[in-house]
Amino acid sequence: MIRLLPYLYENEDYLAQLSEKISEDIIICGHTHIPYFRNINGEYFINAGSAGKPKHGDSRCTYVIVTIEKEAVSCSIEKVEYNINQMIKDIENNQMISDGLVEMLRLGV
Repeated sequence: MIRLLPYLYENEDYLAQLSEKISEDIIICGHTHIPYFRNINGEYFINAGSAGKPKHGDSRCTYVIVTIEKEAVSCSIEKVEYNINQMIKDIENNQMISDGLVEMLRLGV
């Protein structure tokens, strides 16, 4: 039995093990804040990324568009600009939120 990790990173060995244990054809997840689209052993693994707390080197929000046509699955990872400076200002003015998030937003990591 494979232990399902709380974060489904783009780790080919883990995803290959997981693909042997599941019956689903497409798995769409988030939580890592790192977008990806992988086909491993005929199973599609998709991570939509994040809005507001990127960890992939790009401050823009990400989301995915998944297209399923007959037996073909495709996925585009879309990036959207948003007012990061306003978000940073709001964080700096809110004592309940750590200022550590500010640098993460600026750098996208």
